[in-house]
Amino acid sequence: MKIMTCFKSQVAKVPKVAGQQGSVLIVALVILFVVTLMAMSGLKNANVQERMAANAQHSNTAFQSAESAASKVLKDVGSGIQTAMINTQFVLGNVSPEVSVDMHNKDVSAKVKIMYLGENKIPLGMSLGVDQGGPFPQRFEIQGSASVSTSGAQVAVFQGFEY
Repeated sequence: MKIMTCFKSQVAKVPKVAGQQGSVLIVALVILFVVTLMAMSGLKNANVQERMAANAQHSNTAFQSAESAASKVLKDVGSGIQTAMINTQFVLGNVSPEVSVDMHNKDVSAKVKIMYLGENKIPLGMSLGVDQGGPFPQRFEIQGSASVSTSGAQVAVFQGFEY
């Protein structure tokens, strides 16, 4: 004797809701598009920020190089190394030829020139209106300039001194 059992599966039918055919897909695509635009804007902003930071760093490097070059020549003048350069001011005119200063960086070039400004009629430590006579100190100005070849940053600094 054979017993057969038969089961009928019943699948519940889900009724269709009117007006929601594919609207979730459209909303999801719009949200994805907005998020993509926000991400692209953020990437562009990060790129601009990186370029601004690099330019600031190159400008600072140029400034420090110009300052170092001017200080080096001023130190050389004080120690007597650049005395010939100072003495040629009176013979050749008011501006010395530019002197290149090695900055130990292949991307940075620095130059220095010394300009004669005339003699100081009021010696240091003297009262105004008193005729002191005698040799007066000579006034000079050192102009240091530097540029960074990789970014085009350029800086010039000026420093005065008496000799």
